[in-house]
Amino acid sequence: LFVFFKGDSAEPRVWAYTVVPQSCFYGLTQASSQGRYFQEHIRNQFQNRQLFGADVELLLKRLS
Repeated sequence: LFVFFKGDSAEPRVWAYTVVPQSCFYGLTQASSQGRYFQEHIRNQFQNRQLFGADVELLLKRLS
């Protein structure tokens, strides 16, 4: 699961979360508050790492 966080900078803050069940992804996309769902069900629940520079560019290229 890749999560893009809005911010003031030109480059988005992107975090990669591993081994997230499909049910969590679906729950996030259907939640009335994605921020609250993320805080309660994903953040600090799965191994994660922040992506920087070339990794973000590669991900954006693959998604387009």
